[in-house]
Amino acid sequence: MLFVSKICAFTAIQMKDPPGPDVPCTTPVGVLQVGESKKSYTECIEYYCGAGHINIVGIGYNAGKVGYEGCFQVNLDNCCFTFMNSTNPSENCTEPHCP
Repeated sequence: MLFVSKICAFTAIQMKDPPGPDVPCTTPVGVLQVGESKKSYTECIEYYCGAGHINIVGIGYNAGKVGYEGCFQVNLDNCCFTFMNSTNPSENCTEPHCP
């Protein structure tokens, strides 16, 4: 049985005194133009540059909490994750999920 306890990790940062609709955003993954987004597979976060704000959304195992009854989550490289059987940890409950 699948259960979801949180759909998405999301934050919007409103800039103090927004500079204007065409001013780029400086993020940890570089400078983004308005309307542009970029994913960081080391932080498992996607940054989106809006007019006067930056949206930050978790991806992969940072996107929220999903689970399967009788299974536990294992985080893999590049924000991927899978679920393993709680009573037999060498048995997969699911195939790996990747963003």
